[in-house]
Amino acid sequence: MPRYERNHEILLSDFGPYEPVPSLHQLESEHGLLGAGRVSEWDHIQNLDVFFIRIYKHYQEKGLWCIVTSRILNILTLGFTIIFSGFLLLYVDWDAVWRGCPVEDDCDFVQLAVYSRPLHNGSNFKNTLVIVYLIIFSIYWVWTVLRFLLESRPLLDIHRFCCIKLGLTLREIQTMGWSELVNRIVLAQSSMRLCVVKELTALDIVSRIMRKENYLIGMLNKDVLCLQLPLPGVGRRVMLTKILEWNLYWCILDCMFDNNFLIRREFTLDERGLKQRLRFMAICNIIVSPFLMVFMLIYFFLRNAESIYHHPSSIGTRNWSALAEWKLREFNELPHIMNERLNQSYVPAARYVSQFPSPAVSMGAKFVAFIVGAFAAGIIGLALVDERLLEAHIHGRKLVWYAAIFATILAVCRALITEEHKVFAPEVAMKEVVKHTHYFPRKWRNRCHHMDVQSDFEQLYQYKVVIFLEEMLSIFSTPIILWFSLPNSARAILDFVRDFSVRVEGVGDVCSLSMFDFENHGNSFYGAPVNCSKQLRSNQGKMEKSFLSFHALYNEWEPNTAGQQMLSNLQNFRESQITSQTAPSHIDVQATQSLAMTRPAYDNPLASSGLILEDFEREMEESQATLQHFYLEHVEDSPPTTPRNDPTLPSGRTEFGSPFHPDVRDEERSLHDRSHVSIPSHEYSSEDEGRPLDEHQPKSAKRRLSLSKSDSGSRS
Repeated sequence: MPRYERNHEILLSDFGPYEPVPSLHQLESEHGLLGAGRVSEWDHIQNLDVFFIRIYKHYQEKGLWCIVTSRILNILTLGFTIIFSGFLLLYVDWDAVWRGCPVEDDCDFVQLAVYSRPLHNGSNFKNTLVIVYLIIFSIYWVWTVLRFLLESRPLLDIHRFCCIKLGLTLREIQTMGWSELVNRIVLAQSSMRLCVVKELTALDIVSRIMRKENYLIGMLNKDVLCLQLPLPGVGRRVMLTKILEWNLYWCILDCMFDNNFLIRREFTLDERGLKQRLRFMAICNIIVSPFLMVFMLIYFFLRNAESIYHHPSSIGTRNWSALAEWKLREFNELPHIMNERLNQSYVPAARYVSQFPSPAVSMGAKFVAFIVGAFAAGIIGLALVDERLLEAHIHGRKLVWYAAIFATILAVCRALITEEHKVFAPEVAMKEVVKHTHYFPRKWRNRCHHMDVQSDFEQLYQYKVVIFLEEMLSIFSTPIILWFSLPNSARAILDFVRDFSVRVEGVGDVCSLSMFDFENHGNSFYGAPVNCSKQLRSNQGKMEKSFLSFHALYNEWEPNTAGQQMLSNLQNFRESQITSQTAPSHIDVQATQSLAMTRPAYDNPLASSGLILEDFEREMEESQATLQHFYLEHVEDSPPTTPRNDPTLPSGRTEFGSPFHPDVRDEERSLHDRSHVSIPSHEYSSEDEGRPLDEHQPKSAKRRLSLSKSDSGSRS
């Protein structure tokens, strides 16, 4: 049975991606994806994970011809990079390049600095390393070509499925929303049987696509992974780069499941094997690190040199780091949805960072800009008098060269100069950021003007050049983390997999947090109907936030009984607040964090009712303010009490009607980062209260995994 395939991609900056060394499992062929029969038969698909992943990629990359074009261009780009880098490393005499032309008017670069017989020049050691580098990446290029050829048939299968069974044209695939495509797949099951066991829901489909990603999101949320660099002077700074992310997949996530999408029992019991895999990958990273560094440097230079030359100020722009993307990503949130949400946060994030200028740096930048600007003005004046003066030499360099250097320095200085008459309002700026990121740690609350909060934020929202330098540094730091830090987390990783896994009929083993399992992981402080122990809850209400985002996006999906109860509790409280009084005015503006659904209009569940996006966002803000008022009234203004003992609830859990907890002082104490609530009337109405919830969605047969040594078969 073929395994789940992942397309790894490293984002050096916003300038664009390239294809690095992928997962080892990408070598495995996935022929027969649609079963042993003909391609027109879509019943009882053998590997539904791969099938849905291919459908998602088909949607994300805008159809068959866009995918084929992209793959071919990537192959050509990779081949050119390998050939050109080989030319630069073997044929160019860099000593001659630095010495320059001996004769100014007669300088032939080919004769001056290009070897005719490269292997007879330079040291044997250097030539050997270059040849090994070319062999490694040439093998990878051949691998990429073969993989493209092997994927041709599955690509055609998915194209035929979308056209024939879903009735989609190429234009519709490029313009429709993802939730609409999922809804078509759900409805199409009336005429076919994708899964033998049951008809799949939107949650089942997305859970299969993000089976492994949800585990990584959960591990980061629960602070399971030890990703600190164990070196003096570094502190406890967490590092998660793309290179380290690939290694986490290879060592952990790709080894978890068997061919039936069930967690392998031997995986959860083999702590020593996990440590050995981590240290084996550390050795492999050390071996390939010099060649990978050379390739990344050359590729980055080829791709970004022109952009940096014409727009030098782009060096000072910021982006969310890889660690930030994983921390901000919600359960069951696909990449394109996360990108749409975070893209809306760039402007307010830059506004928040700009609230903390350095006066000394700004004054120094103004002084340097004045001096450099004076020289640049002099060069411009000479050009106006006689353009031939630009060919004049000063200390061996033409004035044109100095003009380019001065222009670059001026662009950098302008980026460092603080704008005048700017209002200092970091709390308001952070509020706008939180609307899109849904991330607001407890220690940030009411302290957005403090330098430690600024420092924490800037570790997530970094300069692009810093992100690139961290990627380069991770080539050498990743082996250290794999050898020393991550093995210390081996036991915690296996415990997390055992305690936060659930077996869903027709889906397999998935992270229970991604299935919105409120009975086992609910947090009543975020509106869940059950309050579980702190060790079983997600941090900062990520599961509850993810549930509300998922329910808003996939508006045809009906949650289970616990999910309906959560929506009902929040809706009832909101209605009581609206009927009794208007939203209180004493709520801090930075506390009104809202779920600004930054989806396109066709993905917006309110689009069909004629509501525009701005109205939807305004309703979300009002709902969040109402919930903030509820929390302030019932939690912060009241002493902690012991939860009511309800014999109908499992031990360690309380009902929503008593949202207090013995360790309330350790709980998240405000709703600054609460789940973003909006329950439109068409999603849940009073008419639905008398209907059995089982009619909305078939109850999936779930059971907790029994994977530990001591209580196999008895874990609940």
